[in-house]
Amino acid sequence: MDQTRENGGVAQSDEKVRIFAKNVGNAPILKSNEFNANASSQFSRVTQHIQSKIRNASGHENATVQLFINQSFCPSPEEQLGDLFKCFQTDGKLVVHYALMEAWG
Repeated sequence: MDQTRENGGVAQSDEKVRIFAKNVGNAPILKSNEFNANASSQFSRVTQHIQSKIRNASGHENATVQLFINQSFCPSPEEQLGDLFKCFQTDGKLVVHYALMEAWG
């Protein structure tokens, strides 16, 4: 059920999406590979989060991360996480594979 509340005239959703980040190839393993994000957030937010974590790892300061859903496609950065979750979630999580080079698609 979508719970929305008014905050100064702006509607905010309380829905969260559980994201599981899984490395592919030579991409470093994240210390914390599960996190929550607002369902109304764009997929670009996940990209920024994972990329910043990888860039903090030794030897990957200038890394560019490629993200994939279902080991097959890279969603548009403007895609809402809630929509991706509704279509592609597995066991209550949106599984996002990340790599330092294009792996699928």
